[in-house]
Amino acid sequence: MKKNVLFAGLFLLILFAADCFARANDFKTKKYVFNVRSNKTLVVKLDIDISSDFRIRPNKESKQVIVEINYNPEKMDVDTDFNAKNNRLFVSMDVNSWKGGFSYDEDAGECTIYFPLDVPIDLDSRCKAGQINFDLGGLSLKNVSLNLAAGTARIRFRKPNPVVMEDLEINGKVGELDLENLGNSRFKIGNISAGIGELSVDLSGDKPVQFSQDLNIDVKIGETNLTLPKKRPIKLRVNKILFLTQSDIPAGFERHGSYLTTGDVEGAKNLLYLRISPGFGALNIDWE
Repeated sequence: MKKNVLFAGLFLLILFAADCFARANDFKTKKYVFNVRSNKTLVVKLDIDISSDFRIRPNKESKQVIVEINYNPEKMDVDTDFNAKNNRLFVSMDVNSWKGGFSYDEDAGECTIYFPLDVPIDLDSRCKAGQINFDLGGLSLKNVSLNLAAGTARIRFRKPNPVVMEDLEINGKVGELDLENLGNSRFKIGNISAGIGELSVDLSGDKPVQFSQDLNIDVKIGETNLTLPKKRPIKLRVNKILFLTQSDIPAGFERHGSYLTTGDVEGAKNLLYLRISPGFGALNIDWE
């Protein structure tokens, strides 16, 4: 009896391993290398339906973009287009068929893009569902728009942006959104919105920002965690929904009407102006 059970278990294990191997063989890897111009802004449009791991990384190679995609051609279509004259890059991963079902664990592809440090970039990224892991530190980002319909996103700026970012737009519909060292992005105007889930915004950075910044944060339902930079004038306004919002404001702020301030905000050239609408949920604010 024990031998029969052992044999049956071994047989099932072999079938499972064979199935995993077959699924792995269904996947195809594509790699693209594009030589881009550094004297013209690189305009990037990324359109991803579903990805189990969607990554952006810095590339130490000058004026070179690398795109690596691992996907199942029976389930997804991949398209890349680079216009060298206009310095424009388009990358897409689309589900080509829902017939027979689509399993996130088994069918979702992976995409990694490496951007050079010495090229100014306008980045527009959209992902319907999946896991995003962007390391944007050190990239010369002029404008950024990031949209995630459902999933988790971790976006880091581990090194300062060499240029001033004019506009930052980050939008998550459902899921967890984690923004680290956002002070290093060096944005002028920022808008961050989250539908349902948890939002964490860390505004710390390696170097003090020498210009004024305007940031609007809007959350519908969920917890909001905000980390503020020290030794900087801040003007804060929190738009609560009566008793439906629980807020925890740290010491160091003074109230002036509907605003909370810290530092010398009058005439400050590096004022951080924050407007927060936490919606239904908790708002936790702390210093770095």
